[in-house]
Amino acid sequence: MKLKSNDNGSLGVMFRYFDNNSYYRFSWNSYNSVRRLERKLNGTFQVLAEDAVPYVRSHTYSLEILVKGSSLEVKIDGKAIFAGVDSSIARGGIALYSWFNRGSIFEDVQVQNPNTGTVLFLDNFNDGNLTGWTIVDEAVGGEQSVWSVSSGMAIQSSNVGSSGAGQPGSYSLY
Repeated sequence: MKLKSNDNGSLGVMFRYFDNNSYYRFSWNSYNSVRRLERKLNGTFQVLAEDAVPYVRSHTYSLEILVKGSSLEVKIDGKAIFAGVDSSIARGGIALYSWFNRGSIFEDVQVQNPNTGTVLFLDNFNDGNLTGWTIVDEAVGGEQSVWSVSSGMAIQSSNVGSSGAGQPGSYSLY
């Protein structure tokens, strides 16, 4: 998939999303200069890997998350940045994540079978809608996310988010 931001907050991807209390998440924040791979299991977050690298605003990045069995790997523009092993969550869906980021942009979301390479899911948003995606706002305080589709991109354009464990924000779940 591709992602970029026209703001400084966090954006990323949740994967093996079992429910709102159990999933993995890759998030990237420019303002705080943090890239992070974390696990939320039974409502408790644990950082699996992180570094201090900000993204460049308005730059499009290629993000690849490789999950095979208990092996987890995150690549940015073809370069591995995080790799590890965790078998806590065996399966689940995906979600596009945004936190205090009114410029989160996602393109060409694709899920492949890690053994065969068969495409299991693809959304390039060229149909102009978010059909099949469920919007979830977790932020405290009433701010609502604004998800839309334009020119083959899914966009979250509000400043939704709140402080606290796990950085509650908004996500679009499939």
